[in-house]
Amino acid sequence: MKKTLNAILSVLLVVAPYTQARPLSQTQAPEPTSTDLYCETMSIAFIESMLDYKPPSSPEHAKRVTATQAELLETCKSMPTVGGIEKKQRDMKLQELSQISCLGMADGITTAQASKTEDRLLYSKLTQSRQFFTNACKSNSKKFLTDIKKYGPYHVLSKTY
Repeated sequence: MKKTLNAILSVLLVVAPYTQARPLSQTQAPEPTSTDLYCETMSIAFIESMLDYKPPSSPEHAKRVTATQAELLETCKSMPTVGGIEKKQRDMKLQELSQISCLGMADGITTAQASKTEDRLLYSKLTQSRQFFTNACKSNSKKFLTDIKKYGPYHVLSKTY
């Protein structure tokens, strides 16, 4: 799994800069929404955390990581929207985009940590603490995301942001 996730990360790092540069055609997906932004951010944060922020070890591993990230992204997008009204990204304010990205990163990192350790208690506690993440992202997202990445989800839940 770790090798697979490393492979996905390296492919994402190579491909990501080119995905935004192409103009949308008539056959491409509809305009991105807040859910798309959340799911993309969450799935990438999940993969990066699972890989301990290191690139995949081989091209084969990169392919497996890419497949895993794509599956996670599609699963996320198929879930019902929670806690708000879905908006088109172009209609969102910069603060809203930042908030959704922060929440997606926090959820991705936390879910990866819970998955690595098979910590069902952590996942349950964080599901109940979603408002905490939302508030932390609003008040001090940079410090919050730095702490969750460096020290983990249990650490941030004991802090004030």
